[in-house]
Amino acid sequence: MARPSAAKAAALHQRLTTYARRWPQITEIKVRYRAGYACIDATVEDEDRDVWPRTERSRP
Repeated sequence: MARPSAAKAAALHQRLTTYARRWPQITEIKVRYRAGYACIDATVEDEDRDVWPRTERSRP
């Protein structure tokens, strides 16, 4: 499968950058394309911390 158009790639990168602003320790977002999939790499300033949110469900 081919790489998406430049406009779609830019839109995806912008959405990811906007989403990553919730975590100030993320310093850079990189997007690679492989076989129709987008591979996302996030560079953090401190590798020891967990940056991505954990999902917690509340029970009624």
